[in-house]
Amino acid sequence: MRIVKNLVCFYLVLISFAYTQQIFLSITNLDSTGLEITMSNFEEVGGFQFDIDVGDGLDSLNVIGASGGSAADAGFTVSTSPSGTVLGFSFSGATIPIDSTGSTLVNVDVSFTGEEGSFSISSATISDPGANSIDVLIGEDYIISGSATGCTDQSACNYDESATE
Repeated sequence: MRIVKNLVCFYLVLISFAYTQQIFLSITNLDSTGLEITMSNFEEVGGFQFDIDVGDGLDSLNVIGASGGSAADAGFTVSTSPSGTVLGFSFSGATIPIDSTGSTLVNVDVSFTGEEGSFSISSATISDPGANSIDVLIGEDYIISGSATGCTDQSACNYDESATE
């Protein structure tokens, strides 16, 4: 009887993990359009809010705005604060559809000082269409390293397209 009871408990725990809805949020790129924030979601998203932080080596973060990605595709209104908060929701009740592949949620336009350091996401809150909180997993810090040395002559046989010096 004890074995059956343990198996039932194990099965219930396994089912609860399978039906736990989670979001994975991460910074995946920094380019001329800003920080690319990527989201994998296993449930429709009704709204989101998170903070962008800078780590050692970077200073003076200023978030200028945010646009694009699945937030724009869903018609979300996205607003930002200069200190790093990004907020997105829909006035019409639209949602961001399920996407487990990790598509761009939004591009966050930032300015900062420093050449090496990191960006991170903190204080992430994401809700379903009924305004219920969804568990959020946050990816690792996005690291910016200094200039890459190498050959910058495009006609050379040892040209390195990632070289900046």
